[in-house]
Amino acid sequence: MNFISKLKSISDQFVFFEIKEEISLGIISLSQGFIVPLSTSSIDKVREENIDLNLISLLLNMSYVICMDQTSSLSQTYIALFHRLYESDDEVVKSILKDVDFESHETLAYINGIAISTGDIYFYNLLGRALLNQYINSEDVDMLGDALEAFDASLEIYDDAEAYYYLSFIMSEKEEYQAAYDCAKKALENNPPDSIKEALEDGMDIIRDRSDIERAGMLLHQNEFEEAKTLLEECSSQTDDLWEKHLYLGEVYAVENSMPQSISHFKKALELNPSNPEIYSSLGLVSVMVGDYLKAKEIFEAGIKLEPLNTDLLKNLALLYMRISKQELAHDIMENVLKIDPEDEEAKVIFEEIKEKLSENQ
Repeated sequence: MNFISKLKSISDQFVFFEIKEEISLGIISLSQGFIVPLSTSSIDKVREENIDLNLISLLLNMSYVICMDQTSSLSQTYIALFHRLYESDDEVVKSILKDVDFESHETLAYINGIAISTGDIYFYNLLGRALLNQYINSEDVDMLGDALEAFDASLEIYDDAEAYYYLSFIMSEKEEYQAAYDCAKKALENNPPDSIKEALEDGMDIIRDRSDIERAGMLLHQNEFEEAKTLLEECSSQTDDLWEKHLYLGEVYAVENSMPQSISHFKKALELNPSNPEIYSSLGLVSVMVGDYLKAKEIFEAGIKLEPLNTDLLKNLALLYMRISKQELAHDIMENVLKIDPEDEEAKVIFEEIKEKLSENQ
C-alpha cells in the first residue's frame, strides 16, 4: 500500500529487546529469548520487570513491524503470536486499537499489521475506513487507492456488505459509476445493517443514473446512438446538473441533425464545466455544421486559450480556416500542431491538404 512508503523505517522506529525470562501477559506469555520491538522514544522508560505494563504498546509495535515487512522471520513470529491471541479472545485484539489516533499514518500500520495477522475482515474494513477518512481530509488520491486495496482484501475473505458499500463510494470518487452501481447492488444483496441499507436506498437512484450516463458515453463511442439516447433520457432530473449528460445528449442530437437541441445541450455542458476542452470542440463543430463560422472560431479560440497545446482544438480551428479559405492561417496552426505532436497522423494529412491548396492558389 502507498501509505507504507510514508512510514518511518523499522530501524528508526524501534530497538529490539530480547526477553531474558518468560513473561506472562495474562492470556499469553512471552518465552525466554522472545524479541520485542520497543519504541525508540520510550526505550529509556522501559525495564524488563515492568514490560507487562506496556502490553498494548508492544502489540501495536509488533503490528507495525508486520505491516512494514510481513515476510521477515521476526514478523512471522509476531503474526503467530497475534493468531494465538486472536483465537483465544478476539475482543482483546480489537481492544488494542481503541485509544489510537486514527488520523496518523502509524495507526494505519497498526491496523494493517493486525489485519494481516488475523485475516479478519473487521480489521480490513477498519483499515479501509481509516484510509477513506484520511483521503477525505487530505484529498490524497493514494489514500483512496489504498482504501480500495483494503476493501478488496476484505472481499477476498468473503462477500461483505460493508466492504461493497464503501467500494461503491470509492468507485464514485474515481468516476467509475458502473462499478459503483454494481458494488451498491452487491451491498444490498448481502444483508447490510440498517444504516448502510438506508444510505444506499437514499442514493441508489443517482448512482444508477451516473452508471447509465457512463454507459451511454461508451455506447456513443460504439455508434450505438439510439440506445445511448434512451439511457440518457430515462435519467432522473437529479442529473440535470451533470455536464456529461448534456455533452452526450448534444452528441446524440448532432447525429440526428437536431442542431438546436444539440447546441442547447452543449452550451449547458459548457456552463456546468467551462474547463473541459472536449465540450469546446463539440460546440465549435456543431456551430460549423450550422454555418455559424464566427461563433465556431470564437469557441475554438476560447478552448485553446485554456489549453494552448490541445491538438484537437487546434486542428478544428485549422479546418475551419480551410473552410473559409484562410489557408495561410490554417498552415501556421497545423505547423504548430506537428511541433506539439510530430506523430499525429491526422495532422499530417490535414497539413498536406493545406499545402496542396496553397500551391494551387499560387
